[in-house]
Amino acid sequence: MAKQKRDPIVVTPAGIASWPHLNSPDTKFVEPGKFPKYSVKLQFDPNDPAWAKFMADSQADFDAKLEAYKADNPKFAKRMSVANPAFREVFDEEGEPTGLLELVARMGSQYIDRKTNKVVKLKPGICDAAKNNLTNPPPIWGGSTLKVAVRRGLHTTGAEYTEFWQINGVQIINLVTGGAGSGGVGGMFDAEDGYEDDSPEAPFDDESRDDAGGGVNQDPEGPEDF
Repeated sequence: MAKQKRDPIVVTPAGIASWPHLNSPDTKFVEPGKFPKYSVKLQFDPNDPAWAKFMADSQADFDAKLEAYKADNPKFAKRMSVANPAFREVFDEEGEPTGLLELVARMGSQYIDRKTNKVVKLKPGICDAAKNNLTNPPPIWGGSTLKVAVRRGLHTTGAEYTEFWQINGVQIINLVTGGAGSGGVGGMFDAEDGYEDDSPEAPFDDESRDDAGGGVNQDPEGPEDF
């Protein structure tokens, strides 16, 4: 059987992090038998031209995946419903819409290797605005400005589908610090204006990280907890 082609990694425009769990996974809401996940809600103004283009490109990709699924599953085609849209409204404490949207990206913290039956631990790679890969990234709090490298995907269960994002790397825009390492996720991002890139270019090698767990989401559980 031919190996299934993976969706390409895409990088979001800069957005504001809400409830980020990127330094350590979220252990508060974990279903029995499941592993905790890293996650971040990235909030943004949909009128921003960069985000408008990102949303249009992403929705076209989701729609194409959904049409292909419908073609293969005609009995569900006329009654499909979305469980969680890729872009969600943000509401204030009074329940009023703020005009912002958000995407929620997640990444498994570990998985069980099917060949060895051993637990493999994962964590997201993090770089600074100059693409320096951080071996000891600073705590990332809500309100931080980030870009996130993600794979976008569609999870389907019968007539219900979920548009989801899987974290592959994080770039800190408003929290630049030291501790750059070699390799890592910096090659996926563009350096921000005003920051000098004094580290050697280290392109992101997706395939080499698949088994090592060096920041790439290899969560075989999928988006069941969305």
